[in-house]
Amino acid sequence: MSMPIEEIAISLIDEPSKDLRAWRDPSFAEALRKDIEKEGILVYPIVRRKHDGRYELIDGVSRIRELKKLGKERVACDVREVDDKDALIIGLKVGMKRLSQDPMGLAKSFKRLRDDYEMRLIDIANRFGFSRGYVSKLLALNKLAPSDQEALAKGKINIEYAYRMVSRKIGSKSKEWLEQSESKCDACHSEKPFYELETMRLCGNCKALLMRLMREHEREAEKRRELEKAHKQLIP
Repeated sequence: MSMPIEEIAISLIDEPSKDLRAWRDPSFAEALRKDIEKEGILVYPIVRRKHDGRYELIDGVSRIRELKKLGKERVACDVREVDDKDALIIGLKVGMKRLSQDPMGLAKSFKRLRDDYEMRLIDIANRFGFSRGYVSKLLALNKLAPSDQEALAKGKINIEYAYRMVSRKIGSKSKEWLEQSESKCDACHSEKPFYELETMRLCGNCKALLMRLMREHEREAEKRRELEKAHKQLIP
């Protein structure tokens, strides 16, 4: 079912009270701003209507911030009618699909689903397609010291390493942690990585390029679906 797309004044759009990401990369923001200047908005921000006539972002914080810096006044948005819990779930799922959701932000958000909305571990696992063990591991990351949470969000350590830190098997100042923090991007080999995507570690610029290619692929796929639909309507 298609969702309503509405053009909304950016001044009426509020950011969520709690960011779904634990950290936002400044270099990615700059790359995104250049992409918007060149291509415009390829993926609609998702918002929900508030009782006071304003809107709250579900997905698209970085896009709205960069549009404001570019002096834009209005933007087309995907408008949803959802409550607080579903807004959080939608935002997380969209971020995970675009590979933009960092593990520490996911851990904090899962904790909110458990504590604020009383979702059981098994319910969270089923809703997001994870195993119970993986959800339990993510929730445990909330016990990390603030400095180690920041290191995980920035991609200086991975989830397995962070979980071992929580289990007190190693310390955050070990030689392995320092070696990981000095590793290079798997794609360009020239910058420290800030994101861990399955088996890859990418810097902000390479991640921005990957996301742009994914958006272009989604746009072409949508065009093909529209052509197939039109073709079927022409066939008697």
